[in-house]
Amino acid sequence: MSNPPSPTSSASVRNILTLLASRDAHLVAGAGGLERRVTWSSRMRARLPAFESVHGGELALLALSQLRRLDETLPHLLKSLHQEGFAAVAVAAPSIESLGNEACTIADQLHFPLILLPPSASLEVIEREVITFVVSFRGEIERKASEVSHQLMQLSIQGAGINGVSEHLARSCNKWVIIEDAEHH
Repeated sequence: MSNPPSPTSSASVRNILTLLASRDAHLVAGAGGLERRVTWSSRMRARLPAFESVHGGELALLALSQLRRLDETLPHLLKSLHQEGFAAVAVAAPSIESLGNEACTIADQLHFPLILLPPSASLEVIEREVITFVVSFRGEIERKASEVSHQLMQLSIQGAGINGVSEHLARSCNKWVIIEDAEHH
């Protein structure tokens, strides 16, 4: 990933949580960050550096047992991943209690979504599912943008004028469209 996609063309953590609901995933902390944008998914490696090629917006996937092998704590890892620009963290663990109160408190303070996965969750499969979803989501947004752009060009060619183009854009996006001149009129 050389250029990260724009925030509007990325799925949100909320979208990813919905996707993972079938895998019995639960948000345990950091609900204030559910609108953070997810650009990719990355599994934690068994050796350092734990995550490679970080560009920002990733969903970190890891098993609690991996942290113990790397002599790392979840609270410290959460702070580091947040600082690196990750969107959220999903941890395969036996229970919320096994994540610890400190980790949940930090996730809440940082508005950094912390997702609990069952201990038996296949992180490799989840990683592929999330990447497929993110790429499909991005493709659908770009397809819609291209379609609206084509429609606006057609209206312009047909002489619809700025009012006609604005009205069509407002209907297409279900949003207000306000046009100002250089003097803010």
